[in-house]
Amino acid sequence: MSALLLSAIAVVAAGVTLYSWIVNEEHFARPSAAFDALEDRIGSLPGVVAVEKERWVEAPTFSQPTSWMRVEVEQSGLRGLLDAACSSDYPDPVSWSSTSTTRTASGLADLLPLLGHVDEIAESAGRDRAGSVEVNSPFLAVTIADGESDEYVALLRELVEDHSVTSFWADDSGTQVDGVERVQIVAPTDDPGEIERALRASGLAIADLPVRFLAQ
Repeated sequence: MSALLLSAIAVVAAGVTLYSWIVNEEHFARPSAAFDALEDRIGSLPGVVAVEKERWVEAPTFSQPTSWMRVEVEQSGLRGLLDAACSSDYPDPVSWSSTSTTRTASGLADLLPLLGHVDEIAESAGRDRAGSVEVNSPFLAVTIADGESDEYVALLRELVEDHSVTSFWADDSGTQVDGVERVQIVAPTDDPGEIERALRASGLAIADLPVRFLAQ
């Protein structure tokens, strides 16, 4: 077998391998002392139970590493975690995932501190805050446009504290079977009128959407 043929076979094999890496989104580890230091800092925060992290590149460019960190934190430590994440001097964007352990009845109430930090979280993740940020959880699904975070916090705090709302989803038409945008709310109330009036007065982009109340 000629050297030329062997070289051609090697090139084809390398191409097949590279293609499989691309298709499978293979992660190639790129450790970083700075990212290790961030992990140590986050892990030392009060209320933090566990930290996982990964920093990697992907084919075909093998450049611009992705940094990802998942944190399990008690509810009492959530605000400290958010402050630390937003004030970090780690130079690269970080994709954050957090799980907050809580014993309260309203998971929606526990998410209010997160919404108050949407701008800082978007910046720390390298996102352009001139766009929108999606928040998705079992209790809350909203798309927050630039400048809307304070209004969302105010509305949801009123709904939680005054009307015992436990879940709030403002889905776009792409997530609805019938293609109709709507707000869906779970609340133990016999008079949904006050909740709907609060939504209408919020000034948010979703203020005029139809509302569906779901059984708790």
